[in-house]
Amino acid sequence: MIGLMRKVLSTCFGIGYIPGPGGTYGSLLTVILLYLFIDKTAAWFVGESVAVFLLFYLIFVFVSFWLCNDTVRNFGKDDPKSVCIDEVAGQLITFLFVPLSGGTLLAGFVIFRFFDIVKPYPIHLFEELEDGVGIVSDDVVAGLMSCVLLNLLVVIYGIIVARI
Repeated sequence: MIGLMRKVLSTCFGIGYIPGPGGTYGSLLTVILLYLFIDKTAAWFVGESVAVFLLFYLIFVFVSFWLCNDTVRNFGKDDPKSVCIDEVAGQLITFLFVPLSGGTLLAGFVIFRFFDIVKPYPIHLFEELEDGVGIVSDDVVAGLMSCVLLNLLVVIYGIIVARI
């Protein structure tokens, strides 16, 4: 029963089983949900609710570690493509301190996918960690790097717009 629950939740209710790039589907699901509920979720990333978001985010990451453990037994592989909850974790942290809009969601999606696919230093080092921690950690680090870049782009864009 626990193995089935891990499969269902770690694949984002089966999204990871859709043929093609499961990680991209997990990221896209996150961005679409944030966009659909933008009026309710925007405050999570900027303002007084950031501390609450970070607390729930840390809980989500630790639950994701647990969900992604035992993938060899549950999926027959160390890091199966069908597992996409790690992309949700990375994609979510990308938007920390960023005012959500269609443009920032699109930019954050593209930036995160770049870092998640290319895995520049130090992201690839986190992939080597054991079991679920390794599966999720590289995406969290890719999300943190995406967050820094997206925040820089928002600031630079704001400076450029203010000068016009």
